[in-house]
This record gives sequence, C-alpha cells and structure tokens, in this order.
Amino acid sequence: MVIDPATRMAQARDVQRKTELREIANALESYYVVHGQFPSHSQEDPRSCGRQDDEDELRCGSALGGRWHTNDFTATLDVLLKENFLRTLPLDPVNNAFASVWQENGFSYFYLSLDANGGKAGEYFILGAFLEDENDPATLDNLGGDPNLRPKWPDCTTDIGFSGHVYLLRSYKCANDPVGSL
Repeated sequence: MVIDPATRMAQARDVQRKTELREIANALESYYVVHGQFPSHSQEDPRSCGRQDDEDELRCGSALGGRWHTNDFTATLDVLLKENFLRTLPLDPVNNAFASVWQENGFSYFYLSLDANGGKAGEYFILGAFLEDENDPATLDNLGGDPNLRPKWPDCTTDIGFSGHVYLLRSYKCANDPVGSL
C-alpha cells in the first residue's frame, strides 16, 4: 500500500509533537523537583478564553506570555528556559505556536495548571497538542475505544472535554485511565 507524501509528512509532524511534549513534560517534572510546584495559571476562569472582553481584546495567551495575546491567565513557561530546564520551548510544527488550548487558530501546543475541577494551580499540569492524524491511537477519542474512559481532570470524575484529536500528557493519573494513556 502506498501512502501519499502529505500523509507521511503529517505523521512525521505528529511524532515530532509527541516527542517535544515529552521533552517539555520532563522539564516540568524537573522544575517540580526543584520548586515543589509546576508553573501555574492565574485564577481567571478558563472558559472566558477566546472571547472578547470589554476592551475588545482577545483573552488567553501563549505559554511564553507574549507570543500571542496575553493576559493574567497565561502560564509562563519561560521559567523553564530561564532556569535551564529547556534550551528552547518547542512550538507546533504547523503554526509555530504554543498557545492556550482555547485559541481557535488550529494546531498549537498548550499547557494548563489552574484551579479547576479538583486541581490546584501548580499541583498538576496538562500538556497537549492537536494531532493531524485523527486515527492515531494516542488521541483522546481512540484511547481504550470507550468514550467513558476519556481522561479526566484532577478530580478524576469530570471529563477533560478536549477535542477528540488531542494528544495529552498529564502529571497525574486516575484509577479509570485507559491502559496506555499518559
């Protein structure tokens, strides 16, 4: 069977995404060992991200606090660079982006650590990317084949709710996580 070059390139970018997210997750774990917490978001409600506020500015920003639209919600991962946990912060190979998961701009990496659904900011992280291959077995819709087994927030009861073609790494596990989930 011959697979077209565009499909091969998309698969290669997905492998790159997974590899780079594992690199960031390792840096976050090292940061946690030193600081006793993960870099975290402010208290702003994440559901307001992507909407316009009274000043007609888009809300929610990048992990670097300036590459995209910024505000207090942004968890700055530049501390990983400043403290030499990473040499560079990898960006999605399609959009060259590391943005809030709520951006409607397509492919980007994202990072969350906030007070939400049983989790306390700085005590956990969720790191992810949108994959091009929706059939990849590591995407949310394909983990375990049962939608009831989708990853949960830190309370381990609330569905994480992200798009089905998202690949996630989390710093915590729940008892009902499907085998092979990260």
